[in-house]
Amino acid sequence: MGGGTLLVLLAKNLPDSYAVKSWLVIAAPSITIAFAFIWRYIEWKFENYSKNKQIRKATIALIKEIDILLQDPTVPEHEKEKLIDKKQQIKLAKVEDLSKQLESIRSTK
Repeated sequence: MGGGTLLVLLAKNLPDSYAVKSWLVIAAPSITIAFAFIWRYIEWKFENYSKNKQIRKATIALIKEIDILLQDPTVPEHEKEKLIDKKQQIKLAKVEDLSKQLESIRSTK
């Protein structure tokens, strides 16, 4: 049973003296569509938040791991140079992502 059907059934069970009853029956499809849209929007925002949080955690963990390897005396110098380059790439990518987010926010005004 869909949300609109449920809303109509609930409205039909209300006493006839309720002025809202007829409006609920008429507006049930629109209300259902509005609730579905709002629910999808909330779901989308939560997924984006969750994804961004995972990216931040992974980035922090990767940088920490690189720092640990840079302190390790058994890692050859040429490998440490690669790790330093990788760390700089990660930080530059982070700055680029933040810059894109800022541009996106500015363009919505």
